[in-house]
Amino acid sequence: TPFNAELRNRRPAALFNNVKDIAVSPKDSARLYAIGPEVNGHWYSSQVFVSDDRGTTWRAAAMNGTRITASRRVNSIAADPNNRDTVYITVAGKPSEKGGVFRSTDAGETWKPMNDGLPDKALFRGEIWHVGREIAVSKNGVMVAIAHGASQVFTYDPVTSKWKNADAKVKQPNSVASDPFDPAHFLVAGLEGGLQASHDGGKTWTASGPEIGCHHVAFDQVKKGRIAVGSDDGIYLSEDSGQKWKRLESALPNRRGNSVAFAGDRILAGSTGAGVFWIPLTPAAAKPIVATTTKSENGSGGVEVIKNGHFEIPGIESKAPADWRLRWSDNKARVTTDTVTFKSQPGALLIQQDKAGNCDVDQELPYDLQGKWLSFTGQTRLSGEFQDASIVVQLMDGAGQQAAWITVFSPDKGISDWQSFKKTISIPKKYEKAFLVYHLKGSGDAWLDDISGTVSDPR
Repeated sequence: TPFNAELRNRRPAALFNNVKDIAVSPKDSARLYAIGPEVNGHWYSSQVFVSDDRGTTWRAAAMNGTRITASRRVNSIAADPNNRDTVYITVAGKPSEKGGVFRSTDAGETWKPMNDGLPDKALFRGEIWHVGREIAVSKNGVMVAIAHGASQVFTYDPVTSKWKNADAKVKQPNSVASDPFDPAHFLVAGLEGGLQASHDGGKTWTASGPEIGCHHVAFDQVKKGRIAVGSDDGIYLSEDSGQKWKRLESALPNRRGNSVAFAGDRILAGSTGAGVFWIPLTPAAAKPIVATTTKSENGSGGVEVIKNGHFEIPGIESKAPADWRLRWSDNKARVTTDTVTFKSQPGALLIQQDKAGNCDVDQELPYDLQGKWLSFTGQTRLSGEFQDASIVVQLMDGAGQQAAWITVFSPDKGISDWQSFKKTISIPKKYEKAFLVYHLKGSGDAWLDDISGTVSDPR
């Protein structure tokens, strides 16, 4: 959480220069990861930075488990498609010397190597010249990593937790990408051998796309089938998952090895020394965009304060989800992660009370919410005989007594389907502790999913 005091001290207002790579969490678009120099002015990338508010503010991750900063070189980062707190990096150097592929499941605070099957040699880049993203992750856990200098491609099997050398008939692989709509589809752009495609999770590879040197490749994360490639001679586009290709705007300056990305119906093309350009793909996209300033209904900005609100790390069925607890029950209620009944994957919080009684399930909120607006959205569902069901914010004073009980949502007890809620409340200026509480009275099952809370300053 960004309100942790230690993390607050590690939060720069903006990123330093020479950022090598940025990854947006497919699970939560407000969560961004970036890599760059720890200290402004250095040429090398050694530090992971994390943002919880779409890049408005950043914090430096602790990087525990990796080499010391002076010898750490990190040029690629990839966000996990299923969990916003899971992220992967490639580290220059031999695996035996803390190089290779590393994974963090706590947003960059701690890291563990995952190098079983990789050769014990330096595989990933560490110098100033960034070649392109060296690792891609699919929704089913399969990964593909490229070693530019060694001209090798590796595939990771999540079942065996091992890497294998892939026969990808490409020299100097420069960039790899995973299809967000097809977890078995990967593309590797090579300076020699062009574009190589795999449709079976990296087991076999065939030529696909421009038959010239390819430097960068990107899938459209929103529109299925769109792929862009930056080649030795401009930008190529496919709109049918790589079956057919067409070359785009030939007037693009410095059209060699352009980095590429999609932004709506536009392709963004980065050049060497001439800046960033955009190419419209539809008539509407050719129209200029007018910048506007927006303000929320009850405040401006907004920082996430709920941890594990999408229940992205399912616990054991007999265990409460991470960051949630059964505070009190007079009839032995159970709190688990339900991976069968949920509003969105991978699961939902489930409260089960077999006999009539009272129970409170809660999560402690950050301390510094005094005088702020707190906006909630979420989904809940009931099944059983409940006399009372309510989602509330409870404030406690210094003596441990209740100072306020503010209702966020009271689900209709006569509806068995999912009910959505959206509510903004004002937090008083004086309290000692704050909790988000799901209070139940009666018997049955209650689910909570996709719960989000953001804090903002009042007007």
